[in-house]
Amino acid sequence: MWMGGYLAGAIAAFDPSTGKTSQYKGFTQAESGSPLGRTMYFGVYPHCQFYAYDTSQPWNLAGANPKKLGELLPQNQSRPVATLAVESLQKVFIANIPEYGALGGGLGVYDATADRLTCQENLVTDQSIVSLLHAGNLLIGGTSISGGLGVKPTKSEAKLFLYDPVAEKTIFETIPVPGKPIVSG
Repeated sequence: MWMGGYLAGAIAAFDPSTGKTSQYKGFTQAESGSPLGRTMYFGVYPHCQFYAYDTSQPWNLAGANPKKLGELLPQNQSRPVATLAVESLQKVFIANIPEYGALGGGLGVYDATADRLTCQENLVTDQSIVSLLHAGNLLIGGTSISGGLGVKPTKSEAKLFLYDPVAEKTIFETIPVPGKPIVSG
């Protein structure tokens, strides 16, 4: 079980079979993580940094394990609040809250086969993406009306959406609970 340290940084892993906890230092604030094969992928604040850690090798920041794969700041993204690895696609999806003062979180996509990190901004107009799930051939995402700190929402209700990762587009949106500002899970 992997855990990120909010504010103080660092990452910890708990092995339930041994009862042992290990701490991995060097990150600022890991907000999310997801495994794909033997690699653990982490979304780190600030600037939506994205890292890959080969768990079969020792943790060594100076030796590029974990390796920084990039950041989504050029796309105005800040907080990678959820990551979801999809084995069948060999991709990791990253749900984001935008930078301070901005609305419209993005969906980052790391293609492990091509070793390429991309981002689709403002996937659901003026809403941040805060939760992800894979079902069948689609991603299911939940949003928040809030954006980066210091900006007022322009929408009043959060959405649930379906995203086709092959066509790279949203195919359905709905308001699952009228009046609620977030679909967090």
